[in-house]
Amino acid sequence: MVSPAFRVGVAEMKGWRPSMEDAHVIYAQDTWGFFGVFDGHGGDQCSGFIARRIKEELAKNGMPQSDEAVTELVFRLDKEFLDSKQPSGSTGTFVIVQKPSAPGGNYKLRVGNIGDSRVLLGRADGSIFPGNGTESALTTDHKPDLERERARIERAGGNVQE
Repeated sequence: MVSPAFRVGVAEMKGWRPSMEDAHVIYAQDTWGFFGVFDGHGGDQCSGFIARRIKEELAKNGMPQSDEAVTELVFRLDKEFLDSKQPSGSTGTFVIVQKPSAPGGNYKLRVGNIGDSRVLLGRADGSIFPGNGTESALTTDHKPDLERERARIERAGGNVQE
C-alpha cells in the first residue's frame, strides 16, 4: 500500500540460505503506518503467515488503539499459527507510527518485538537515536539468559537449560 504520508524503503538479502525466510509489512495510511520485519527460522511459513495476517487485520480493523490491543493481536496470531502445526518460527519487530495532529508536532511511535530482533531509530544524518533497550535499541531482546525472560518461560511451563 502506498501513502503520501510516509517515505519507506525495503531491502532484503537471503545470504547463504537456499531461500528467503523473512517477511516484512508496510501498511501506510494517511495518518498512521505499521512497519514490521519478521525473521523466519526453519522456513518461511511463520514469517509469511504473520505478515499476511497482520495486513489483513489492519485492513479490517485499522490501527490498534492501545498496547493491550497490539498484545491481543500478537497472541491471537501466534495461536492461529500454532494451530496450523506448520514447522517454522519467527521473531518479529514492528513500529506503529502516528503522524502529528498539528503542523510542527511530534510523531508518536509504538514499538514492539518478539524474540531477539531489534528496533533502532535512525536519524537523517545516519546516526542512531539512543534507546533504552538492548545495545541502544528501542526494544529489549527476549533471550533466556535474561532473568526476566527466563522467569516468563518458566511461568509458561518451559525450562531453560544452561
